[in-house]
Amino acid sequence: MTFAQGAVPLEFASNALVRAVADDALERDGEVLVLHGSDLTLLSSIAGAVVLETLHEPRTVAQLTVRLFDQFGLPEGVEPGEAVRQVLGALVDRRIVEVSPAP
Repeated sequence: MTFAQGAVPLEFASNALVRAVADDALERDGEVLVLHGSDLTLLSSIAGAVVLETLHEPRTVAQLTVRLFDQFGLPEGVEPGEAVRQVLGALVDRRIVEVSPAP
């Protein structure tokens, strides 16, 4: 089962697999431009990092969490796990990534 638009769970299991479904991505000046079908989307550096990390190989939510915190530090004013869920939820809603339960 893959979570589709409108069906984003409040929590993603740490072992769930995240995979970008974008056709291509271009990083420049800390932002990432993503091509998916005929849609172009400009992402922030944090959301873009998720796409770049999962474009060629899926990663678990736990792996992404560690990578994001290593690269960007802990978020201020929000619980770290919630920050990751918000980013993943937004990317799933835009159909740029898919999150699937671990096999």
